[in-house]
Amino acid sequence: MPLQWNALDDVERGVWKAVPLESVGPLRFGMGHEEVERALEEGMLVSSVVLDSLDRGVRAEFARRGSNPLSPVLSLSTYYDEGGNLAAVAIDARSGPQVVMGEFGLVGRVPSEIEGQFVGYVESRGLDLVYSEFWDMSSEALGIVLRAQRVDDVVLSRPIFVGRSWGERCGSCSEGRIPQDEWLRQSR
Repeated sequence: MPLQWNALDDVERGVWKAVPLESVGPLRFGMGHEEVERALEEGMLVSSVVLDSLDRGVRAEFARRGSNPLSPVLSLSTYYDEGGNLAAVAIDARSGPQVVMGEFGLVGRVPSEIEGQFVGYVESRGLDLVYSEFWDMSSEALGIVLRAQRVDDVVLSRPIFVGRSWGERCGSCSEGRIPQDEWLRQSR
């Protein structure tokens, strides 16, 4: 029988707040990688820093401190622009922190359940809602792409938050700035 690593519930995740195009939790867009490490050092540690071969960008992966070393423990991925500044943060559906926008959480949710809330939130503010080529919902004005991530036998939400410099067309995998590496991720 294969091993199964269930997604964390909200109590285990901790809660972060998103400020559209500015910050997610303790991370402010525009920070350098060392600043990001310091902001996350209490609960997470760097798992890897990778030069993305498809986009020639830099990605850093962070894992939860104290996690079972045999389990899939990546909590978030950070993406940096050409100047080395934080431009995007993807929160892992399985073990990332819960990020709240308005009255609802965006991480580790069943896509069909979160879709109505997200659409209502975007439309009530008179903002545009865009679907990517993979049918992921997004809002340029909020700098959010709600992707789906396979977690064992279920699919849960994996939001990507972007700063102003990557906001334009953030929901497009062909025209936006989010690296192809992120769009090609399907499961963990």
